[in-house]
Amino acid sequence: MNRLHVIIVILMFLVFTSNGQSLDLWVIGSGGETTVSEKVNLQWTLGEIQVSSIRTSKGLYTEGFHQPYIQVINISNIAIPLPQQPDIKVFPNPASTELIIAFDQKLSGEYEYSLFNSGGKVADFGRLDFGLQTTLDVSRHIPGTYWLQLIHTDIITQVKQTTNFQIILQ
Repeated sequence: MNRLHVIIVILMFLVFTSNGQSLDLWVIGSGGETTVSEKVNLQWTLGEIQVSSIRTSKGLYTEGFHQPYIQVINISNIAIPLPQQPDIKVFPNPASTELIIAFDQKLSGEYEYSLFNSGGKVADFGRLDFGLQTTLDVSRHIPGTYWLQLIHTDIITQVKQTTNFQIILQ
């Protein structure tokens, strides 16, 4: 009889330890990504719902599975000066065949453009040539009101600045 009890206890131990729950790290969110390199593992999510959080003298406790595995030691504000934007002129407006984008200084960094129609759809896009003036062919677009968006990316700080122009095509 004693032997039977020992066998039952061993079987119960095996059953309870082998069927335990595992808490896999997964998140229900609208977006996210994991990027891994030799020294950094970066994980982010978008749209994760945080149910509650509690701050105590020992730390911050939050619900949810996507918790950072990092201890923040110091946070300091670093002011990054914005690069000087050149004065930009877009003409003629209204236009029928071409748009000229003129800068008061030679471009540094990267300039991209997008031309949006009145419905908000991209009608044209691309990169601007380096120089004081660039011409865009708009002859293939139907007449109407458009928005020209210029995005400048500074090559040193990677700061992006956006400038928008309302354009009328005839």
